[in-house]
Amino acid sequence: MKKILFCLHFLLLLSIGAFAQTTASGVSNVKIQISEERDKATITYDLARVSQVSAYNVAVKILLDGESINAIGLSGDLGPNIAPGFGKRIIWDIVKDVILDNPQELKVEVTGTPVAAPCMPMKTVPVYAGLAGVAATGAGLFISGLGAESNSKEIYQVYKDNPDPNDAVFSEMSRDDHYTEANKKHKQGTWLMIGGGAILAAGGFVMISRLAQVNRYNKDCASRGIGGNFKPRIHFEPVMVGDSYDNGIGLALTLKF
Repeated sequence: MKKILFCLHFLLLLSIGAFAQTTASGVSNVKIQISEERDKATITYDLARVSQVSAYNVAVKILLDGESINAIGLSGDLGPNIAPGFGKRIIWDIVKDVILDNPQELKVEVTGTPVAAPCMPMKTVPVYAGLAGVAATGAGLFISGLGAESNSKEIYQVYKDNPDPNDAVFSEMSRDDHYTEANKKHKQGTWLMIGGGAILAAGGFVMISRLAQVNRYNKDCASRGIGGNFKPRIHFEPVMVGDSYDNGIGLALTLKF
């Protein structure tokens, strides 16, 4: 009986775009060993660790005399999501599929299709999570500061318009006390507005950081052509206090669910 010729070929199916150059050598060092009884075959191979590839879908195609057979006796490192690494092993129970008792040519193809790594990790915390309370606190302090500042100006105006300390307008609070109270309200209003503004600024920094993360996530996905279209539905608009936008004090944040 003629010696059976075992021809082993390996292929790497390239996906389009970013993987065309980086995965050309993904499958390597393919070897096959047939048992003495010729009832089992051990196929070993390596899967390269390649940037932006998290796993491979590995398949084996067996041809006898150029005709493909439906091999059911395969087991081991084949199928979806095979991690990169060395010494991958596939066992073929030959007798489940064919009987090698006639001269024939056997061809085995090991095929690895790269699976794109997931987009860069992104926190599951919503962009706006926790910021409503921060905004409310900051705005509350800021508005309280505006009120205190307005009250300070009114009291000081009384002090300024009435230079006579014996004027009837000072029946409940002296002129000097008007000045002291106006100064007190002014300082109080200033600190409240500074504190409120600082809280709003901190909230804005958190928001900007989260939006920057979203932008990096989308760019990372888009660079590999695997999507990445997270779009926080956020809308900013002027806040109107009084009769016109000239009196506006900030921005309103609208979230669409």
